[in-house]
Amino acid sequence: RLLTLAASGPHPGPRNGHGFAAVGKRIFLFGGELSESSTFGSLFALNVSDLTWTMITRDDVGGAWATKIASKSNMVSDGVARIYLLNGVPFSDNVYVLDTLAEPVAWAEVSA
Repeated sequence: RLLTLAASGPHPGPRNGHGFAAVGKRIFLFGGELSESSTFGSLFALNVSDLTWTMITRDDVGGAWATKIASKSNMVSDGVARIYLLNGVPFSDNVYVLDTLAEPVAWAEVSA
């Protein structure tokens, strides 16, 4: 049985093709698209302890590249502090890492 939970804070709007990854007591949502011409480069976090959403804006976490690869990205967590972002549309072989404990939170490209 599915339950609908009431969460507070600025939450993500409708989208598809987004990525999810859990780190500790937070679930992160990145990117997605509303249509082929409308992609999101934003990052949100849901604290599962108190059901509070936080928006980490696109300007804070990567700039133009984030919007370009935001659709159909794959996210993987190390379960402790880092999220890795792979691929996206348009296709690329770039990998980005997000240290969720850093202040401010910021994406960094992983060097080959």
